[in-house]
Amino acid sequence: MIGFEEILKRRNINVKDLAKEIEVSPTTIWGWIKNNKVSKKGLKILSKKLDVDIEYLNKQVSDINNYQPKFKGFNEYEIRDNITVVFLHNREGQKMECLIDTEDLNKLIQFNRHWQACWAENTQSYYASCMDYSPEYTNKSHSRKVYMHRFLLDNPDGFVDHENNSKLDNRKSNLRVTENKYNIRNRKGANSNSSTGVRNVNRIKGYKEDKYLVQFMRDGEKFIWEFSINQFEEACKFAEKKRKEIFGEFAGNGKLKKAK
Repeated sequence: MIGFEEILKRRNINVKDLAKEIEVSPTTIWGWIKNNKVSKKGLKILSKKLDVDIEYLNKQVSDINNYQPKFKGFNEYEIRDNITVVFLHNREGQKMECLIDTEDLNKLIQFNRHWQACWAENTQSYYASCMDYSPEYTNKSHSRKVYMHRFLLDNPDGFVDHENNSKLDNRKSNLRVTENKYNIRNRKGANSNSSTGVRNVNRIKGYKEDKYLVQFMRDGEKFIWEFSINQFEEACKFAEKKRKEIFGEFAGNGKLKKAK
């Protein structure tokens, strides 16, 4: 099998319809498939029509489930049964794995954008994002950033929460549309200005003695509990318990921050 045939099968393209669109006979296309070779003229036409690099059209493919056609602009990927790994790079060139449902792979391929790992200071996490230069955007200053988790749920401007806090896990089982107030609650680690590195636990220097405060804010309501300076572990466990009680399924966690 050649890459051209694999693409027809993967995209479920009808040979007769394709032949009509590129103005050749169906027999010509079947000949390419039978002989495992697309003509030189056909390569140029198909590359433009299917938006695939020419070299991949005549590439020999042994397994349709593992073949990774290099679509223009799209990332490398690896199919692992019902989960597909899309490989991203951050600004430093570090390679990262982004998870999606295999059933969503064609949606990304059809969108035909190159995704990158984008660092977000507010969550101290990487997200999969790309720049969209659609026809309605005439130049770079009018482009828009697209986040993969929102794109996959068809919610480009809304809030989508990653339930397990892994921002590169974009399987639909890990994504849920929500309100911003819930989205910002479900996060991992402490705030960047935390004095302890543990979420909701802060060390306060007092006039006579230091102490720890476990603090929460929910819809304008404050929750505060005090712990002595030798009760750090107790304060951390208490904060974890109260966070689940107050925020429920959007509690997130308060583990120590990991360095970027």
